[in-house]
Amino acid sequence: MKTGKEGIRIIIAYEGFSATPYRCPGGYLTIGYGHRILPSEILTLTSVTHEQAQKLLERDVCFAEDAVYKETGPTHQLMFDALVSFTYNVGVTAFKKSTLLRYIKQGQYRLAVLQFAKWDNAAGVEVDGLENRRAEEQLLFTIGAVKAGYII
Repeated sequence: MKTGKEGIRIIIAYEGFSATPYRCPGGYLTIGYGHRILPSEILTLTSVTHEQAQKLLERDVCFAEDAVYKETGPTHQLMFDALVSFTYNVGVTAFKKSTLLRYIKQGQYRLAVLQFAKWDNAAGVEVDGLENRRAEEQLLFTIGAVKAGYII
């Protein structure tokens, strides 16, 4: 599966664009649309254009897509988009260890929906932007789950 327009919209809206490196709320050196700068990129990624940032985003989204698909299998597009946005933000490792994923694997979608709101902090500090992002991801996931017949 590939991320649809709603998933990409949420990622871009909440990651924002930065042409130059900055420290994200989690403390990571970041550039473009939330691309975490790798140690091997520190000297080369000193600035990016929107086009370069888009390419980094497309590459980074693939990692989130692969993780979500491998863990959940085929699902409704809106659920997938919400989970890719979530995973893009929290990271593949955190997603794989999350109670959110555990509930999805158990088919407990009502409980899974409630887990999004619990991921509203970075480095132990509550972040307003994360509250809003999680609310959008939660809504998107819920709509997808209803359309797929998982939640009635």
